[in-house]
Amino acid sequence: MVIPEESGRRITVEIPEWFGMFGEDNRDATMVLDYTDISKPFFKVSSTVGETCLGFNAKYLSCFAGEEISFLIASPVSPAIVVCKESDLDPHSKHFKEDVLKEDWFYLLMPIQLDEDLLGEVYI
Repeated sequence: MVIPEESGRRITVEIPEWFGMFGEDNRDATMVLDYTDISKPFFKVSSTVGETCLGFNAKYLSCFAGEEISFLIASPVSPAIVVCKESDLDPHSKHFKEDVLKEDWFYLLMPIQLDEDLLGEVYI
């Protein structure tokens, strides 16, 4: 099973309304979640990639346009778990994997390997 055994961080962000435009027709857009400051995480279209950045195909986030969601992140190479903001899922639970399966809904998103030489910066 691909659900991580544990998670190290929980990051809650609001997905901008205009993410709705990244549907099936926009397969090449990569959104980078930067959580350098965990209290103020943000998405950017491209930027310098650091240890606190995860890239996702924008079409997979488009269904959350205008909503606040939480990402549970174990590492930059593990699947991120997406749950509703109101979820009380504890990323440090000893039974994390079992707790995820008890959620009403959740998504698993595999991060995209980011290119260190991304050009330009557009902050969201």
